Amino acid sequence: MTNTTTIKTNYEIFIETVNSLKNSQGFYSRIARDLNEMSDEQLEQVKTEFNKLPQWNDTLDCVSYLEQ
Repeated sequence: MTNTTTIKTNYEIFIETVNSLKNSQGFYSRIARDLNEMSDEQLEQVKTEFNKLPQWNDTLDCVSYLEQ
């Protein structure tokens, strides 16, 4: 039995964070709306930009980054 940990990309953490908070926080619902309106090319640009940042550990890192 191997113990492998899959590290999520910053973009994956970002999407999970937005989706988990979009119903309770207006800031995140606006981000979710904006993401839904983006083209595939625009989403790729967002993904690239987030993944260029230093690696986040979790949702808290994402929230700290977004709300700074």
